[in-house]
Amino acid sequence: MGSASSISKSAKSSKKDKKSKAVKQPPESNVPRQLPVQVHDGKPLRNGVGKVVIPSSITLDLPPPPEQDVERDVAGEEPRKFAWFVEDLDRPGEWELYPQDAQERLDEARRERQPQCLIVMKKRMCTVDLIKMEHRIPGGNSRHRAVKRVEVEVDENTGATREKCHNRFDPFAGDGTDDEHEVNVGEGAVGEDGTDNKGEEAIDKGTFQEEESLGAGERVPRLIRTVLPHQGISFALALSPDGTSIVTGALGEMLLWDVDTANASMEFNVGHGVVLHAVFSDDGQHILCGSSDGLVRLYNKEPNGVTFHGHTNKVYGVGFLAGQSRIATVSMDETLCCWDVETTTCIQTSRCHRDSIFALKTSSKNDWFAVSGGNDGNVYAHDFRLDGDVVCQRFVGHKNTIWTCSFRKDEQTIVSGGRDNAIHVWDVRHPSLPLHVVRHHTRPIHVTEFMPHDRGIISCGRDGTVRLTDAESGRGVWRAVAHPRCVFRVDLNEERRLMATSTGQCAVNIWEFSNSEKW
Repeated sequence: MGSASSISKSAKSSKKDKKSKAVKQPPESNVPRQLPVQVHDGKPLRNGVGKVVIPSSITLDLPPPPEQDVERDVAGEEPRKFAWFVEDLDRPGEWELYPQDAQERLDEARRERQPQCLIVMKKRMCTVDLIKMEHRIPGGNSRHRAVKRVEVEVDENTGATREKCHNRFDPFAGDGTDDEHEVNVGEGAVGEDGTDNKGEEAIDKGTFQEEESLGAGERVPRLIRTVLPHQGISFALALSPDGTSIVTGALGEMLLWDVDTANASMEFNVGHGVVLHAVFSDDGQHILCGSSDGLVRLYNKEPNGVTFHGHTNKVYGVGFLAGQSRIATVSMDETLCCWDVETTTCIQTSRCHRDSIFALKTSSKNDWFAVSGGNDGNVYAHDFRLDGDVVCQRFVGHKNTIWTCSFRKDEQTIVSGGRDNAIHVWDVRHPSLPLHVVRHHTRPIHVTEFMPHDRGIISCGRDGTVRLTDAESGRGVWRAVAHPRCVFRVDLNEERRLMATSTGQCAVNIWEFSNSEKW
C-alpha cells in the first residue's frame, strides 16, 4: 500500500468517521494573511539575541555511576533515594517492594549496566530483565510481572518505604522562564525592534569564556527575521522538507506559513487544546500533530484532518514511520502507541517507561524502529516487529526527566537530553555506557538533533541558547543567543540554508545558516 495513498484515503474518509469529528469549525476563509514580521541585518540585537560565540572550553566528562543508590536533584540541594518495586499479581495496579537483599543486587546490576539480574524472592530464584523491566520466574506458568525503579520516601507514621508523590515536570506547562511552570502566555511579546520588554538581564550567557565573537559569516547562523505567528507561545515548530514553509502550533491554533514572506496560507482545525508537537512527512505533503487534549491529528494540507483517539493525557511526541502507513505517538498517559493510518486504530502499545513519556523519534528508514524518553530518566529503543513489549534496548544514565531524543541517519547512534542539562550520546549496539556526556547547557534541554551530515548535534534549551556540538569528540563548536529566555524548538533545512527557533515569548526567529563545514 502506497504511503501517500494511505494517508489521502484516510483524510477523505475522516468525514464519515464519527471519531474524527472536529472539535471546532475551521475559519470561514483560509485566504493568506500577513503575520507580524521584523527584518534583521544579521547583527545581534540590543538584548544580545543573535550573538554567536565560540566557547573556549566545554566540560566533557563521563561521571562514574554513584556508589550508593542516592541521586541529587538538578539544583543539587536534596538527596533523592530510589527503590525497586514489582507488580503485585494478586492486586492489579498495586506494587510490592522488593526485599532488601534483592534491592542491593538490583542496584549493583544497574550500576554495572547488566542486562539481567538474578534474585531470590519468596524462596524462589527469579530473573529481572533490566532492559524490558520485567520480573520472570524460570519454568513458571505465571505471566511476567512489571518492574519499576522510582523515587521513594519513608512514611513518618508507619516507617514503611513508599513511592514519593511529586508533580511531573511538564516541559511546556509554562513559558520556560522559570522552573515553577507558571503559565503566562500574554507576556514577553517581541517589540518593534525584535527585543522583548525584559531584555538583556534575562539571557543566560552560560559559563563559557568567549574565545571569538562572530556576528556574520558562513560558519555560524545569522538572525535575519523575527515572526509572531500566534498571540500565544509557539510550542510546536517544523520546517517543511523543501524549506519553503513552516508549521507552528500554539493554544487552539496551528498555522502553515511561508518562510520568506511570513504569509499564513493555511489554518488547521486543531480544537481547543495546545499543539505540543508537529512534524512533516518525508514528502512534505502531510502534517502530524499531538495536542494537550490527548488527540493526534493528521492533515493532508487541508483545514480538517484525521483524528486518532486513544491517549488519555497530553501527547508530546508524534512521528511518521517509514512508508507513512503507520505513525507512532507518546503521551503523559505513560504509553507509546503505534497506529495504522488507514484505519486510525492503535495496533501496538508499550508501557515500558511506567511514567510520563515526553520524547519520541521515529525512523524514516525502517517502519518498525523508534526511540523514546520520559520522566523515568530512561531512553528506550523499540522494535515494532516484536510481539508484546516492543522494547529492544534500554539506555540508563540520565539523572532526571528526558525531554528529547533522536538518532543518526544510520540509526546506530542516539542522542538525548532533558532536565539534567546534559547531552548523552549512545551507541545502539553497546547501550551499557554513553559514548559522551557533554554539559554545554546551563539549564534543561528541550531539543537534541543530529545535523544533516551527522557530524554535529544541534540543541536548544532553557538557557536561551542554540548550540552546535561535534558529535565525534563532544567539543562545543558555537553557541547562539537565540531568544531572551527559553528556546523550545529548533529546526534546520540544509537545502534553503535556514534555521528556525521558537521561544516562550511568542516569537519565531529565522536564521540564515549555510552549514558550510558540512556538519
